[in-house]
Amino acid sequence: MAEMDVVQNALVQSRNYAANGEATEPALRAALLKDPRMNAVNTFLRRAQGFSGLDQVWLVNANGICVASSDVVGGSQARGASFVGVDMRVRAYLTNALLGAFSETYGVGRTSGKPGIFIAVPVYADGELAGAVVAKVGIARLRHWVAHVGTFVADDNGVIIMAHDSKLEGHALPNSRVTKMSTAECNVTYRRDAFPDIEIRVDPLMREQAPWVSPRDRRTAVRLDRTARAIAVSNSRRSELGAFGASRRAAVGLARALAQP
Repeated sequence: MAEMDVVQNALVQSRNYAANGEATEPALRAALLKDPRMNAVNTFLRRAQGFSGLDQVWLVNANGICVASSDVVGGSQARGASFVGVDMRVRAYLTNALLGAFSETYGVGRTSGKPGIFIAVPVYADGELAGAVVAKVGIARLRHWVAHVGTFVADDNGVIIMAHDSKLEGHALPNSRVTKMSTAECNVTYRRDAFPDIEIRVDPLMREQAPWVSPRDRRTAVRLDRTARAIAVSNSRRSELGAFGASRRAAVGLARALAQP
């Protein structure tokens, strides 16, 4: 979509819309909704959204202003939730796009309050950066990713954003990046600043039966498990204290071996 003429032309034509002391958000929105060129683009984006299965698509000019959106119908805002006229420079997913780089980020919508994956692609016209096209895919559309028991998806910051067990969502993986983010940064992306820890342990039986484990690794796991059992049986013939110490060392060694990729 970033290479289509209708998108490039719309961003070039709207390059003068910018946030400043005289142009407030309501004023920008009113001006853009009255612009017949932008209304034609809104219709195009709405149709593109329907064909692609996205939740929303919008255009942001090089000044960071949303100039067109798929949720504008007939020149009016859909349920008052349109991005048109909004200064979006503070959005994390837009920063890299306005610097010329592709961006894909998890976030919770400021307007809708619903989580999703935000994809931003820079748009060039005649070799110059004209803005970005942004799309949102709601998490609800991606639930099939965690259809199996025990599965979950974490974002780049180590926050679990989807899980088969919904109680895990919002938890942070060990040593994750989110623990080093400021409160303001957390609120911008997640609309929250508290992320309980989650403990991950190695389960030999689950590793042995997991479909993504290769046959070779599965056989290795079985041999290690049998070896550990043999050691435990042998040590059980010793004194109670000696047996306890040997079994513990064997169990620790097994856990370390299975934890290696």
